[in-house]
Amino acid sequence: MKVQTNTLKEYIKENKGEHFAIETIGLNTDTALHRDDFYQIIILREGSGVHLIDFEQYEMTAPCACLVFPQQIHKMTLSEDAKGEIIIFDDTIFCSAILANELKEYNVDLQKRINFVNFKESLSSFNDIHSVVREIESMQIELNEIRKMQIKFFIKIIIFKILDAASNHAFVGVKSRDFDIYMEFRRLVDAEFTQNRKVEFYCEKLNISAKKLNSVCKQYAGNTALYIIHMRLSTEIKKIFVFDDISLKEIAYRLGFDSQSALNKYIASKFGQTPSELKREVLNSFES
Repeated sequence: MKVQTNTLKEYIKENKGEHFAIETIGLNTDTALHRDDFYQIIILREGSGVHLIDFEQYEMTAPCACLVFPQQIHKMTLSEDAKGEIIIFDDTIFCSAILANELKEYNVDLQKRINFVNFKESLSSFNDIHSVVREIESMQIELNEIRKMQIKFFIKIIIFKILDAASNHAFVGVKSRDFDIYMEFRRLVDAEFTQNRKVEFYCEKLNISAKKLNSVCKQYAGNTALYIIHMRLSTEIKKIFVFDDISLKEIAYRLGFDSQSALNKYIASKFGQTPSELKREVLNSFES
């Protein structure tokens, strides 16, 4: 299965060196399965649609917004009456450093929380976003360096508005040792899951007991530490099935399994399927 990867450089060919663009949602906005090397904010003012992002399906009904991160797999289908805007931009605009430090409490499962945000209960915030979008559109007509700086600032405002609307799902205001442990554990899992899948490894790195780590994970994620590790691994297996046409032996090596047989056993225990059955199911979920 060939999955297209779009780059910002290719997308903004006529404006080389730019870090953002905005376009209007129309009848031709439906997308095939793909991934991008840039961020996208999809703002739906009217209509509805379905957005599949990293194996999660979101039913979009206006007013709503989706913030898609680089390298996420996604596919969007919109109704004929859909109206809105798509803003694309790179990491020079996304405030990842701010989120990782000053606002790290917003960073718990960040992608999943702001991949889709419904604004039905926050109409005033959505109207604010729409006003900012209009400002960006007007500034794009005659761009200069000052207006480019203003547009970058306005895009950040939209990002923070989306974060604010999603904040009821976060642990906003949390400042505790337990929270810091959880955040560090999630960071370690992302960095180490292919080679280290035992809870003891992470306990040693964090200098805490397994009981403490499980308590913290249940507090902030509702699941055990082992479950979180295995979920990260399972998601990676699905992504490899979509993007990489490689053998099971190569997948096993990449993900740190001792053998192809060990990978097969893992897939059987976690998914109740053979590798070929799981791959077929994953690919079908994007083709339907």
